[in-house]
Amino acid sequence: MQKMTALCGLAGVALASAAFADPVVLFQSRLGDHPDAAKAPPGYGLRMDNLFDGMGGVGGVTTFSFEEGGAGMSIRILDLTDDGVADQIDIFGTVYGGEANGDTFGFGEGLYALNFTFDVGIGTEANGWTASKDDVGFGSLVAMAGNADLAEGTTMSLFQRTDMKAKDFKFLADAHRLPGFSGYVGRGWLTTDSSGNGLNGTQDFLFVVVPLPGGAAMAMAGLGMVAVARRRR
Repeated sequence: MQKMTALCGLAGVALASAAFADPVVLFQSRLGDHPDAAKAPPGYGLRMDNLFDGMGGVGGVTTFSFEEGGAGMSIRILDLTDDGVADQIDIFGTVYGGEANGDTFGFGEGLYALNFTFDVGIGTEANGWTASKDDVGFGSLVAMAGNADLAEGTTMSLFQRTDMKAKDFKFLADAHRLPGFSGYVGRGWLTTDSSGNGLNGTQDFLFVVVPLPGGAAMAMAGLGMVAVARRRR
């Protein structure tokens, strides 16, 4: 009986260890503003029109750069079950922006922590990954210190748009609106409505991968090799 109990205990530990195994990073890269964004300048990778309605803003085009003003954004594609297939897409980092005012920013200008996750309906394509519009991705945009119009910590919840006019989020090496571009382009519609319905104006991701410096590129390549080695084991 004691031996059986010990074996059961070891089995339980093994199952728990498997359940909490570290995810495999299938892909990771720094992100930049899409050069063909419709309302640039200033450049942006996220557009959330009328985001500050009811908060003191005047409304209209509202954009956030992935590169300027101290911003820095990344994407990470994760395999959570160690089967070589993507299960989660994380977009995370810091953006700089506010309501567009000519080629500068108006109300809300400042740095924001941006985090967004797609963890249901992830598809693997020959040239990248997608997230189904039928499953709600979620995230937040949080004002950081130094914003003249919003208190530090002011949080705006973001959701994947899922209504009848929505489209899948795509992260594909298909030169979307950039003939000759060989990197990945990310795009997908968002909303601040938790039900997934679209709102007035445009709310969407539109960004590109940014080539990394030599040392960082080698580090990312190392991550890929670790992922391959883990799958082989």
